[in-house]
Amino acid sequence: FGLFASDQFRVEVQFTVAGGEPVIADGLTAITGIPSVSIIQDVQIVTNFLQSRAAVEKIQEKINLRARYSRDDADWFARFNPSKPIEKFVRYWQSMISVAIKLPGGIVDFRVRAFTPEDARAIAQAAIEVSEELVNDLNQRQNNDAMRNAEQDVERASKRLMEARVALEQARN
Repeated sequence: FGLFASDQFRVEVQFTVAGGEPVIADGLTAITGIPSVSIIQDVQIVTNFLQSRAAVEKIQEKINLRARYSRDDADWFARFNPSKPIEKFVRYWQSMISVAIKLPGGIVDFRVRAFTPEDARAIAQAAIEVSEELVNDLNQRQNNDAMRNAEQDVERASKRLMEARVALEQARN
């Protein structure tokens, strides 16, 4: 196997996910150093996403992931057959990456293997970009929901104020 196996290169990236809201240190966080539940949830969402078909499709759009894993210079056992369906490619992708959460800090440890150093770096960079897009989209949705709720609260308060003014005017008359 050592005579015909291709070299594989690994890139390791570590990052954390921080939402748009300020971090509030409660008593447990101050003592243990474990991040808040919302940060852990965001980290878990990102780690699950990196292993998903959606991530593979987004990375494919950015850098042609299939071509990088179907190189002719890679050995037959290690390379991916590009004629296989996306489901098989997702399973192959999952075998070429490793995603873990390091506690207590909630740091995502993402490792990716490829057949050239340039491919490994490009794939890791694309994975980080799609993860950032996911987090930004989630934060934007939360902000939009908060704005919509605030606008509804203002409308309700405005309506109650109007009703109170009418009632006060009627009482005066």
